[in-house]
Formats: sequence, C-alpha cells, structure tokens
Amino acid sequence: NLISARELVSESTIKDLTTGRLVTMENRVEGPSSVFLTTTNPEIDAETRSRFFVTSVDESREQTRAILAFQRRLHRSDGLADRAAIEAILRKHRNFQRLLKMLAVKNPYADQLTYGDDRLQGRRDQPKYLNLIKAVAFLRQMGKPVRLETRDGHAVPFIEVDLVDITLANRLAHEILGHSLDELSRPSRDLLLLIEQMAGQRLKKNAKESPRLTDFFFSRRDAREFAGWNNTRLHIHLKELVDFEYLLVEAGRNGMPYRYRLAYEGQGKHGERFMLGLKDVKELKPPKA
Repeated sequence: NLISARELVSESTIKDLTTGRLVTMENRVEGPSSVFLTTTNPEIDAETRSRFFVTSVDESREQTRAILAFQRRLHRSDGLADRAAIEAILRKHRNFQRLLKMLAVKNPYADQLTYGDDRLQGRRDQPKYLNLIKAVAFLRQMGKPVRLETRDGHAVPFIEVDLVDITLANRLAHEILGHSLDELSRPSRDLLLLIEQMAGQRLKKNAKESPRLTDFFFSRRDAREFAGWNNTRLHIHLKELVDFEYLLVEAGRNGMPYRYRLAYEGQGKHGERFMLGLKDVKELKPPKA
C-alpha cells in the first residue's frame, strides 16, 4: 500500500473518555517512501515480489573463496588496515550522496524505448525499468547541464536522460530483472537452441531481409522433426520453456493444435543474464529539440 497508494491508513476503535462511546480513530502515514526488505526465504509472495527489484547475494564458489580469504586476513594484526579501508570506502559513498541535489529528471527517449509486452507482469516491470533509468541519470547529475522549466510561476530545475544512462540502466536491468539460460535444465536449454537454429533457417529460407526470431511460429511437429526427439521428451521440455517464458503459446485450446512463438532472440548463450524486449541503445534516435 505504501508503494502503490503512497500512504498507509489504519483505523482503530477507542473509547471516548468524555462521552464513554466507542469512536473510530484514523491513523495516516503519507509517502512516498523507499522500501527495502531482506529475507532468507526464497519463496516470496508473487504480489509483493512484483513491486520490487529482487536481487540476491553472490553464492558462487568464487565469492565464497573470496569471503573465506577475507575472514582469514582480518586475523592478521587484528585486521586494522582492512577495517580502516572499509570505513574509507563507506565514508566516500556517504559524502558523495550528500553532494547530490534534488533535481527532476526527464527522459526524452521514453517514447522510443520498448519493453516485453508478452506478459501482464510487464505492466509493473516497465515502470521499474523506467525509474531505474531515472535513478542512473540522477546519480550522474554532476556531468549534466541543469535546465529550468517554469511550473505555476516557479522555475523548476531538471536534468535529462542521455544514452549513457540508458546503456547503464539496461546493463543493470539485464542483471536484476533478467533471466539466465542456466535456470533451464540442460535438455530444455538444448531444445531452445535447436528451435532458435530452426527459426533462423526457416526465416532465412523465406528471404526476409532482417528476420526477427520472435516473428517465428512453429508447431510441436515442426520442433519434433527438426530436433529428432520423441513426443514425450519434447512435451516435457517445451512446457519448461513455456513456464520460463522463452516460448509463448499462441494456440492450443478448444481442440486447436498447439502453435508456439519464440520470445527469445539468442541472448545469454555465454552465461550472462538478459531481459527480453529491451531496445538496443544503438537504435535510439536523438530527441527533437
């Protein structure tokens, strides 16, 4: 409620000391407010999760190795030098935040940006993505010209989003909001790459100038014949690809044959995380003055 409605309202019943009657007292806390939650529970309520950027600690073996080495290093000479270095880094970050000015942020590229429209979740995720771009621009305000806009007779200072802001925000969005092919089982990942290969060959054969993989439709039979898999195995891993939203089901109800469409365009083959539907910064045109 505090995030969506920007206020919290609670009502409680109390006894009026003057009349002795029960009356309702309203308590109101107004936002907006930043909300930060931490939990050790990986299963988060979907309604709550949809309102947040969700990230997690690095649980890789390399990070564990670095933490263990740091813990051992702290016991050399009581780790005084390391603690001093940590405090210096924290102090620098806090001092930098104190230098930031309260400025409005405008995004002149907003109309050109895209976001995956295949899921209803995009209605909540796109505002997070757009606000992420504004946050990056706000943090980079010291390298931007401050402009003035008159509102109700008052001059309001503002800065504008540039291509560097969008590039940085896209990189963060891929990491925070994006998926990884490693989330798939190995057979499902192999099937996705085979379907991508099939799409490339079929679209090229149709002589399209700049084919997009997301324009490719196929049936279970198409996938089964191209991959050479049996129907049971194919059914299991097609379902996983649909559940992870790498494929979209375009038909298959009320007796209609199943038809699928790729929602994947070849990202993340080397282990990096990625988001579907974001426009490449190279495709953005300079905003009109």
